[in-house]
Amino acid sequence: EPVTPPAVATIPAYPVGAILDDDSPMPEDLLAPRILTPSGLAVFGGAPKVGKSDFLFSLLVHAAAGRPFLGFIPPRPLNVFCLQTEIGYHYLRERLQQMDIDPEILPLVRKNLVITPQVRLILDDKGVEMVRETIARHFDPKLLDVIAIDPLRNVFDAGENGGENDNTAMLNFLQERVEKLRFLVNPEAG
Repeated sequence: EPVTPPAVATIPAYPVGAILDDDSPMPEDLLAPRILTPSGLAVFGGAPKVGKSDFLFSLLVHAAAGRPFLGFIPPRPLNVFCLQTEIGYHYLRERLQQMDIDPEILPLVRKNLVITPQVRLILDDKGVEMVRETIARHFDPKLLDVIAIDPLRNVFDAGENGGENDNTAMLNFLQERVEKLRFLVNPEAG
């Protein structure tokens, strides 16, 4: 049976004075400044055919190399898994080869970035487990920093909660499917 995140036994609450007095170090952003934080979620959206996938690929290549990209700054080379659900292998290969990746960063990108070609699955309990297993074949899950899904709509499973344009259904999907995947792989991943 799939593992689900533990229920919250108590809700943490702090007096403001304790928060103001806390001088412990801040966790490093996965993509600074506060674009993607540990255990965080970022969603990039836009109209069809505006280049969301190309933007994401460029961002992920730079993140895997630990290099800034358009103001997004990783703290170090990140381990990145991208579930690509739209672009077939040969077209994915063509797009990545056309990126003309800087040879200086290529060794890190080759090692730290794993992308699936077009995958047809729904991110239901079975899909979550399949993706978790795929990630575990390529990375020590505790060391995975980022899980990217492109495009989200192709794996969207609202169940009985409505469609992808329904805010409640999408929130439920993000919490019950995407967050569950992150929790199962590495709770600190973004």
